[in-house]
Amino acid sequence: MLGTNVKHRKKKGSLYKRAKEKLSLRKMVRGFLYNYWKLLRNPDDLQRLARGFAFGFAVSFTPFIGFHVILILLFSLIFRASFMAGVIGSLIGNPLTFPFIWIIVFWTGRHLLAENMDAYSSQEIINALLHLKDVVLQQDAHAIKFAYEEFIYPMMIGCIPYFVASYIICYYLSYYMIESYRKKRFEKIYKGAKVIVKKVVDEVVEDVVAVEKKIEHTFDVVEKKLEHTFDGVKKTTSSVKKKAADKKKAKTSAAKTKKVAKKKPTVKKNKVSKTK
Repeated sequence: MLGTNVKHRKKKGSLYKRAKEKLSLRKMVRGFLYNYWKLLRNPDDLQRLARGFAFGFAVSFTPFIGFHVILILLFSLIFRASFMAGVIGSLIGNPLTFPFIWIIVFWTGRHLLAENMDAYSSQEIINALLHLKDVVLQQDAHAIKFAYEEFIYPMMIGCIPYFVASYIICYYLSYYMIESYRKKRFEKIYKGAKVIVKKVVDEVVEDVVAVEKKIEHTFDVVEKKLEHTFDGVKKTTSSVKKKAADKKKAKTSAAKTKKVAKKKPTVKKNKVSKTK
């Protein structure tokens, strides 16, 4: 018996921890902020997103608990709003905020209908709305009529001013916030792209300058080599010319010596003949 009681206690404790984790304010705020960031980053049309978020926020003030998603779907189809943005906007209505919303809406409705404001306490209002599903499932006509006349109808009347006011405020507020976020994001992307393009251009310019330097260096090397070759060709041509001129000189000198050698004996013969 003790073992079973311990097990039962452990299970109960774990369920309590799970419920506490699910209903923790910190977790709900984190979830809402996460979904709101998803809304801001959604690439859908700006007006559709603003309409959807405003409808989702406004639907949270209606007494139709359990049918909020269906209402958001109907509004999104009729008014061409974003269903996803509506679901995110409806997250304002959660187990932590519903009791305050129900009480305010109920008292507003009874005030507009000029009914007794002190007929029900806040705890009775919350209990009645929480057990509304059980009343409908029991199919008791008298209980359903009583719940409708005493709670649902006053809340339907009381939610109208909150619905209209919250829709108008949330539409323009979400429109401005999404638009400003998109502008800031575009400016960030533009600045980042500008920096990247500048870096790329600078790198390309550096590469072009480096290539130009290499080309100039190669041109200088080629020019020096050509000058060296031209100097070598000039030297070889001048040496060839000198050799050719020396050969010519040698030939002419050889021819002159031959002519002189031929002329000398004739002169001796003439001299001999004269002496005879």
